[in-house]
This record gives sequence, structure tokens and C-alpha cells, in this order.
Amino acid sequence: MTRRIRDTFSIVALTIVGCREPNPDFNPGTASDSTSLGGTTVDATSTGATDPGSQSDGGTMTGATTDPSSASASTTTDPCSDPEHSLCGGACVSTVLNVHHCGGCDQPCLNTEVCVAGTCVLNCPIDRVNCDEVCIDTVDDPAHCGGCDQPCPPDFVCAEGSCTQSCPVGLDECAGSCVALSQDAYHCGGCDETCRDQESCVDGECVLVCAAGLEACDGACVDLQEDESHCGACPNACLSGEFCVEGACQSGCPAMQQPCGGKCVDVTSDKHHCGGCDQPCGISQSCENAKCLCPGKKALCGPTCVNTQNDPMNCGGCEQACEPGQKCASGECK
Repeated sequence: MTRRIRDTFSIVALTIVGCREPNPDFNPGTASDSTSLGGTTVDATSTGATDPGSQSDGGTMTGATTDPSSASASTTTDPCSDPEHSLCGGACVSTVLNVHHCGGCDQPCLNTEVCVAGTCVLNCPIDRVNCDEVCIDTVDDPAHCGGCDQPCPPDFVCAEGSCTQSCPVGLDECAGSCVALSQDAYHCGGCDETCRDQESCVDGECVLVCAAGLEACDGACVDLQEDESHCGACPNACLSGEFCVEGACQSGCPAMQQPCGGKCVDVTSDKHHCGGCDQPCGISQSCENAKCLCPGKKALCGPTCVNTQNDPMNCGGCEQACEPGQKCASGECK
């Protein structure tokens, strides 16, 4: 609970001061130039700017006068051919998916959000539920036990989505939540002992566990095939301006790839840059043919893949919430 309260305060504080950050959960990189924005760079001369030399000293246009309504189309034509793209920082970017320009130029999402249909939305893992813009584990949260805004009575605890008077055998109480201290990454070995990113709780201790294809370098899991700071091996760093491609530093990106945030990526399959730079998929999604997809038979509800067969907030379909006290089983509230 302490961790969740602290996360809530952090989000509120960021909103108050207006600090908007790119989403590091997907490591999209920093859009430092037009090539890293995931759009087409547009030459300023193509926007139809008027040549100052075409006006006389008195401000009268030389040549025949024309009706203002028949002004040259070059001054009004959108340089971005895709209607969902806008010219931002010299590049055409998708303002419906880009986390740096969500809903318009220079409107970045917070680091816990993704851009969906031009709106920054909270990106919760598949085992968390969005309750008042906070990712909540409704399995053990006493304020949201079994679903959002379903608090347990005083002196009760939340265990496996139900309010009980005591925790089952094998679970320990942490501020009204019944958790496994031996494997809970938020209560590893003790209440509110949270593991760092990329760490897992094993036998009550936080340990770095890298997924297949990643190696542990300097306390973090990295891909030696594309990490410019650890290219081919942990101590190998590429020079400034170089890219790490298949474990070797080189000056440009190979065919069918483009630079995004200092990396060469295939936007048809990279979940951090799906369909274009800085267009991350949700945590539980994958990128196939430049589209974010959910695994198996899970449904996409907002940015999150959910199992509509047992999700009380999306029971039988998206946004079909069960009544307080009900559970979702086989796609029905019971």
C-alpha cells in the first residue's frame, strides 16, 4: 500500500508541475532530431513560404493582383500526406500514437502512459487494473479487493480478490494485503521492500533475471545485438553517431530499418517503435506488421490486453464492469 500511495503522489505531482516525460518503460529514446521522430522530414521550402523579394517596398505584390481566396495552394497544402500525421519539429509524425506528440505537437505522455487515439492513457500490466489512473492489483489491495472501489471492512484483509479476516497459510499481511514475501517483487523478503526494474523476487531476495536474448551488463539487462553502449559485448561502446547493428558498430542503418532514438529498428516488428518511432505498444502487446496485437485470445481494452473471461472490469467485453462484490467467471459477473 505504501508503494501504491507513493506512486499516486508521484503522478499527481507530475501533473501539477506540468512535467511530461517520454515513456522509459518502452525505452523509445529521445527525439533529438527529425530522423528520430518516426516521420518524414519536410524541407522548409516545401511549405510554400512567400519570398520576401516578391513584394515591393510599399508592400504591394508585383504582377497581377488576385482574390485572397484564390491564394496559392502551396501556402495551405499540408506537407504531411497522411491525415493522422502532423508536422512537428521538421518531421511528419503520428499525433495519434507518438508519445512525444500525443494529440498534437510537443504534447508528451508521462512515463507510465502510452498514446492511444491521440490521448495519453495509463499503461497497466496485464495483472493490474486502472483504478482512478493508478495501476492496482485487485487480488490483494484492501481498497480495491476484487475490483476498483471495493474496500474491505475494517479489520479485514484482501486475499485472492476477496475480503477475509486473516491471510491464508503461506501468505503474510502487509497493510491489509495478503502477499507472498518469498516471491512478491513489491514485498520481497519484507513489506514494502520493492525490487528494482528488471529484478525478480526469488526466495525473498531481489535478483536480476534477464529474459532470453538479453545479457546482464552494469546491473541491467541489455541486448548486445543493438545496444550502442554494449555492442557485441558488455564493455564495447559505439562511437558518437554510430549504431549497433547485429552486435557491430556501424555508421548507418541497414535496409528495411530506420534510426529511432539512437537505434536501428524495424518498425514492422519493434514493440517500442511499432509502425514508427516512439509509438510503443502496451506492456503485454507485441508488434506484428507494424500493428500492436494482444497475445492469444486476449482483448485490447484501451492500451491493455485483458482476459475478458475473468477480468471484473471488462467481463465479457471491454468496459463491462461487474457490480461491487461480484467476480468475473467465464465472461459473466457472478
